[in-house]
Amino acid sequence: MSSEEDSATQKPVSWYDYPEIELRALDKITARATTFKTRVGETVRFGDIYIKVQACRKPPAIEKLESAAFIQVWEQEAEAAQSRWVFSGWMFASNPALSAMDHVIYDVWVIQCIGPDPEPEPAAEPEMDDEQAEVNTGETVDSQNESPEGAATSDIIEDSDEVNSGDTQSDNTNRLIDSLLGE
Repeated sequence: MSSEEDSATQKPVSWYDYPEIELRALDKITARATTFKTRVGETVRFGDIYIKVQACRKPPAIEKLESAAFIQVWEQEAEAAQSRWVFSGWMFASNPALSAMDHVIYDVWVIQCIGPDPEPEPAAEPEMDDEQAEVNTGETVDSQNESPEGAATSDIIEDSDEVNSGDTQSDNTNRLIDSLLGE
């Protein structure tokens, strides 16, 4: 099976929303790095930029360690009356360079989403017809059930001399081989 087929048949990962985020910001001029926490929907100021987190999501802990956040960053210069967008998009904790903010003075990146882990959704049990519902795990079933290929299955018979002795085709094949070998 090719990797394209694998990715087409994989179950999509569920991402859960978290109420808080941990970010790190760097002032490149002073080399000051600050790690801070904020709630989703709040605006935080760092130097001359404003950071607003619109969403923070990550998959269940059993899937993989990843946090992704939709972040909007704008700059309000002291002498300018208008603000300008610096960044608006998704940032990923595992790969900050994938969608990096491009600013001369500041860098911002996601560390992790914070909050209680949501309860995993129960796995949907496959639906069974009436015949399947009657068979319990570990229960012996009829040995003549149809296999997926449509041929009837039965108990395994081990090869032995007793089984093959009554086989006419095998006897004929053995006689032919004996005659060819001159025995």
